[in-house]
Amino acid sequence: MITKLLNDASRENSLQLNSILSSGIPWLKLDLEGPKFRSEILNDAIKVNRDWQKIYDDQRESWRHPGDKIYYYPWNGPLLFGPKNRDEWLATISSDNNKTDENGSPMFVDEDYLCKKHRHAMDFTWYVDNDHPVRKWANSFLDDDAINIVSYYVLGPQAYYQPHYDVSPGNKWLSKIYAAVTWPDGSEFGFLDWGNMPVQEGDVFLINHYQDPHWVVNHSAQYRIVINIGCDLTKIQDLIKRSFLRR
Repeated sequence: MITKLLNDASRENSLQLNSILSSGIPWLKLDLEGPKFRSEILNDAIKVNRDWQKIYDDQRESWRHPGDKIYYYPWNGPLLFGPKNRDEWLATISSDNNKTDENGSPMFVDEDYLCKKHRHAMDFTWYVDNDHPVRKWANSFLDDDAINIVSYYVLGPQAYYQPHYDVSPGNKWLSKIYAAVTWPDGSEFGFLDWGNMPVQEGDVFLINHYQDPHWVVNHSAQYRIVINIGCDLTKIQDLIKRSFLRR
């Protein structure tokens, strides 16, 4: 005879979003078609990233580790969507970014976490026009109210980011949408003890960049371009659940 406990458990059991997010897996491939952009959009992504990097190379040279190509910035690339007033933003997050690592280098709390934390405390905006392909793609599955940050991650030829954790005082869960716009042969995204994330150009993943040491390397002669989106994952929970069940 089936007990009441078993009957109730069977009847009420369902897949919960937080069970997926907190499961400990470092990535989940989403059943979402990645963006495809014209060459001029890709070239613009490279150019704006170069311009952004030069500014911070000039201003933050003292933060560079000798012999490394690693820099510690408040942002990993130029914003496409984020806080509207940069001065207000930097003042607001100053108390979040007042720690250093064992080498004395600044430890910045991950921008996805910070944008989520302060999303409704100030104005956020797009930095690109309504018809920009990145904006149109993001808005194909997310309303602006659900978006915390959109940015490029551009990794040049032979560039890398050494094994690291992203700092977050919050949950160490799946949290960031990672869309591989270009992924040339020789690109690598590794998670310690999990191997390399099996990325192909056009793939879209949900990743956990807080829990395990991870790194990126571009062994190719081309630029690797990724779109990073931090958002309210409850707004796409059906997509996440469907993706989980199909893997």
